[in-house]
Amino acid sequence: MSVNTAGFYKREVGANRTVLLYGVNLYNKDWNLTVANKDSFTLPHDGWQYYNSIEEACTAYSLDATEWSYYLFNIGDEPV
Repeated sequence: MSVNTAGFYKREVGANRTVLLYGVNLYNKDWNLTVANKDSFTLPHDGWQYYNSIEEACTAYSLDATEWSYYLFNIGDEPV
């Protein structure tokens, strides 16, 4: 079974760690961003960018795709 990892990604960098966020339907009090309406927005929108896969997002953000595939989608083995 293949997991569809296309969607919106946002990287947030803190003092001690980086967090990669993911969603396909994003709702804010001022806007709703979905895969269906993504072409009507200028991306990135509020930091969210659409990518066709986790690998594509991790390449853009210079992150380890194997690690983030596990954390976001439970794909593969837990990183050590």
